[in-house]
Amino acid sequence: MYKGIRFVILNEFWDGTSDDGLRHYNADIVEQTYLWLCNTVFNNNDKPVIVFSHIPVAPYIYHTSNPLAGGITGDFWQMLENHKCVLAFICGHEH
Repeated sequence: MYKGIRFVILNEFWDGTSDDGLRHYNADIVEQTYLWLCNTVFNNNDKPVIVFSHIPVAPYIYHTSNPLAGGITGDFWQMLENHKCVLAFICGHEH
């Protein structure tokens, strides 16, 4: 936390037990992370939140086969929009 803003950095390559998703380039927000965000981070709406991710929710140009848009993350963007405490979602990956 810095000056009252909570910063959350997601590890989309964590598959619930390890970072093996990085080896197989299988990025996603697993259910445990999704629930943690909903129940621990976003339900504490008195503090603004900025969420960082390497993988975009929807790819712009190059990596169209691996956005955070399938599985549990089909609801990810809607979750961000539904919580007014979220100031921004900042991602990289598109070069």
